[in-house]
Amino acid sequence: MAAIHYHNLMPVMVFTSEDAKSYKPRSELFEKTLREINLNPQEIVHIGASLNSDIKGVSNLGINTIWINRNNKEIPDGVIAVTNCTEIFNTPFSISVKM
Repeated sequence: MAAIHYHNLMPVMVFTSEDAKSYKPRSELFEKTLREINLNPQEIVHIGASLNSDIKGVSNLGINTIWINRNNKEIPDGVIAVTNCTEIFNTPFSISVKM
């Protein structure tokens, strides 16, 4: 919550591992989140910096993922990776905003 306030973010909902009593890479947090927001896994993109915790566990549920590969490590087959957050707009999951 401190990071949310520090960056002046205003999320509609926040889900934590404590809510699900489960920690990444286990799937319970993401399963609970999908139930709560009533979306299909294909409608979500999870962005994370840990290949094992953030990407592998979530991908098993069919949720789209983007790995923030800050150290330019080798990218496994099938993983979409960026080196920083601004590159997310160059992935298949970017959205276009009309003004």
